[in-house]
Amino acid sequence: MNARCLALLALTMATSAYADDSAASPAVAATTVPHSCLWTFTGGTPASSSNCAPPGVTWATSGTKAVTLKVCRLDDSTICSSLTQNLIVQVVLPPSILAVAITPTPAYAGDTLNFAATVTGKQPFTYRWLVQNGPTLTTNPATWSSAGQTAGTRTLGLTVSNIAGPSTYNTFVTLANPKPVITAVSASPSPALPGQVVTLSATAAGKGTISYSWALPGGGTLTGSPALWNTTGQAIGFKTIILTASNAYGSATASVFLSLNVASNFRALNCPGGVCIFSTNTPIAFGLDYTGFPTLFQYDWDGNGTFEQSSTAPVSLHTYTTTGVFFPKVHVTTSLQSVTVTANTAVSITPPDVGTSFYTIKPCRLVDTRNNDSFSLGKLRSGTPRLYTFGGRCGIPSTAKALSLNNTILNATSSGYLALNPDPLALPTSSAMNFKASIARANSAVIKTGSSASVAFTAILSNSSQTTDLVVDITGYFQ
Repeated sequence: MNARCLALLALTMATSAYADDSAASPAVAATTVPHSCLWTFTGGTPASSSNCAPPGVTWATSGTKAVTLKVCRLDDSTICSSLTQNLIVQVVLPPSILAVAITPTPAYAGDTLNFAATVTGKQPFTYRWLVQNGPTLTTNPATWSSAGQTAGTRTLGLTVSNIAGPSTYNTFVTLANPKPVITAVSASPSPALPGQVVTLSATAAGKGTISYSWALPGGGTLTGSPALWNTTGQAIGFKTIILTASNAYGSATASVFLSLNVASNFRALNCPGGVCIFSTNTPIAFGLDYTGFPTLFQYDWDGNGTFEQSSTAPVSLHTYTTTGVFFPKVHVTTSLQSVTVTANTAVSITPPDVGTSFYTIKPCRLVDTRNNDSFSLGKLRSGTPRLYTFGGRCGIPSTAKALSLNNTILNATSSGYLALNPDPLALPTSSAMNFKASIARANSAVIKTGSSASVAFTAILSNSSQTTDLVVDITGYFQ
């Protein structure tokens, strides 16, 4: 290096700072030749400094600020070198709370929960967590023991503060009941024939391992879910099975009802994938499971309550001459019992020009009125048709001529039935599904569509003020 030259090797300082904050002192690496320093801090306090290691600098406003250092030889002040660097000065704002995590999930009453917040801004921060009907916590992360708390949802508030002020964040903490809560219980098939094996199934929510015990009519128990019950030796009639679900925190019970009948499982045959769609004037084969020695079979082919055909032997073929969606019924009479059995799958009769090619779709939700979204449009009101256009949704082409749907009724305020039709002005006389108040009911149906794959859904309840929720899933279409 030339002895008469002066090299300023580096200017080192933070690249950002906060207004009204004292930035870290800049540092300089220069030649060891004796030299003087002159700092200039645009808009800063102090505005300048002749100290080669100046004190911290404060800026009152935000923005990009220039910091310049000029270094001159002590033995010749005309030999100098300078360097400028920009510093971004930010406004000091209250903290920004980006996220709050609550673990474990799910959490049960009595568990210890952890709260953790992600926060940005000018530090240091102070934290204040407030659990409804609980303590105030001041760390992050924070730990809360819910011992002694009951199941339910309560608010969780967080306040984070810095020198600029506080920010708040509100969320909810849900504590589930650690005891079992039975969410579903079923017996299948139902109704069943005496001697059939019936599958008993249940699901329950709760903490830890849940065991299932089934108390059978006339004594005896089964364990597990599913459990297989051989009904051999059981008399015809209505049966009640009691389920007990247990874990380390308690137990819950529920009943499932099963009818042992002389006849069951009335169905149309040759339905690919469980979808029964046929053209008019086509003979359709039907099957029926029965036991004993029935003396009379009476058939209501369109499901309107009128039994228009009688026979002393099961009728194996029927031909529909009109289009529509039908749930045919058969009434079977024996010396032990008379029972009416409804077909377990709807029979959809279409014009001869409807194609018979069926295209499966991965089950996809089309309608859920509980969401009250712009397509589902909220609850169905009794007697008011709701026309949905499904073309373009869930992979359904607008040219689809019939749809295979799974329909579920929920939260009905009275008993009633659901009717389907491609034309909202032509309400069919047959029911696609009967239901009771407050009881979830699901069924499948194949329905001819209107333009752009549209279908009208009409719920008929006890009066025009009654309502129900509807969920519709698609499993396939015909084209």
